[in-house]
Amino acid sequence: MEKLIINRKTWLHGDSKNSLLLRDDNKMCCLGFYAIFKGYTEDEILGFAEPAQLDDCGDKFSSLVTFSDYDNNYHPNGICYQLMHINDNSNITDKEREIRLISEFKEIDIELEFVGEY
Repeated sequence: MEKLIINRKTWLHGDSKNSLLLRDDNKMCCLGFYAIFKGYTEDEILGFAEPAQLDDCGDKFSSLVTFSDYDNNYHPNGICYQLMHINDNSNITDKEREIRLISEFKEIDIELEFVGEY
């Protein structure tokens, strides 16, 4: 199992209105950290809302995106939507969010670790 580390200081969470993989203020959601982990650069993810919008997402995010023959595009799958919902949900505590994200990332064989202070 691979290990993904999320730095609480730069983690963008609990903000569904302004959530992006990476924002101009250098805050990133859990999937932004995952995108960097998967080999994307900050420039490649800046301003995008979800992994399905990135180049080569089918290869790098195969466990989070699904290809649609209907429109010949990739779209987030169920677990991706779940991760986005947990990350952006403003109605749960940070502790609960971390516990739930750790559990969901395990479903795609990623060990999640949170470091640093908020």
